[in-house]
Order: sequence, then C-alpha cells, then structure tokens
Amino acid sequence: MPVIAVILTIECIKIFYLNVVYRALPASWVTCLLLYDIAYYTITKAYILLYDIMCFQVVMTVVFITFAEPKARACGEVSAAVAAGSRQQAAGGW
Repeated sequence: MPVIAVILTIECIKIFYLNVVYRALPASWVTCLLLYDIAYYTITKAYILLYDIMCFQVVMTVVFITFAEPKARACGEVSAAVAAGSRQQAAGGW
C-alpha cells in the first residue's frame, strides 16, 4: 500500500503543477484526470500485488508441505497420544 500512496502523491503533484503553474486544464478535466489516474494505478498495483501474494502463497504452501506439515503431523500424533494417556489415567486405567 505505501507504493500506491507514493504514486497517488506524484499524480496529485503532477496535476497540481499542470493546473496551477500552466493553467493548462479546466478544473473538471483535472478532477477527471485525477480520478482516472487513481483508478488506473490502483487497478494496476492491485494486479501486481495479487500476483505477488499468489506467488508467495504457492511458495509458502510448498515450504509447509515439505518441512512443516510432517512435523505438525508428528506433534499432533504425540499430542493425541498424550491426551489419550491422560484420559486413560483419569479413568483409573494406570
């Protein structure tokens, strides 16, 4: 999100410069141009951000399946065994 904020700031400065310094555009055109720029850059950055998030999710899924999931399964089996032993002990089985 900081990237979008920087881009929008640059766009605002550009349009302010065109309007105030050069008086090149009517106010309604400036508003339309600003809205167009905001929409264009937001959509563009959203696609790039979505692509980055998807790549990150794929990489993290592969890492999880490769490294973390077997350990998590082993920990789950140990926890289940401990819980079963606790229940058996509470029932007076040991």
